[in-house]
Amino acid sequence: MLIIKKFLKKQRKNFKKGSTLIELLIATMIVGTVVTAVAAGVSSSVKNNSEARYREIATVLAQQGMETLRSERGNLGWITFHDSITPGTFCMPTGMSSLTELTTNQNLCIVTESNLDFNRSVVLTKQSGASPDVSAEITVSWERKSGVTSDVKVTQTFKDFTRQ
Repeated sequence: MLIIKKFLKKQRKNFKKGSTLIELLIATMIVGTVVTAVAAGVSSSVKNNSEARYREIATVLAQQGMETLRSERGNLGWITFHDSITPGTFCMPTGMSSLTELTTNQNLCIVTESNLDFNRSVVLTKQSGASPDVSAEITVSWERKSGVTSDVKVTQTFKDFTRQ
């Protein structure tokens, strides 16, 4: 009987040692899973942050282009502005300050900001008749590192408010 008690006592010690090892392995697995999840979250956050930054830059570039058109409309007056519009798709070069600088040269569509090339263009349409409106749609696009192209569009219709 004494031999059986000694044997059982020895087995309990071995069981305690084994369960400690199992607990350690489970704890290591849990910590590893948490660290992996945190790393994935940080990576996703950095990617989203850079994409938001590029979208912000593209929006600013589109707004600057639209402000140039608004300024031209104010400086030239409605009739001269309307008459100087040629419908079509044009590039809006960096630093453009007047309608005469619009070009079809695709090389001048590239605007570089934050080490990334953005392509800025405008589609102008002109209506005649009772309501001679001018519509402008500025598109700023860029290629992500993954090869996917993203874009931002800003649209405005210019009207002759002197005629009512």
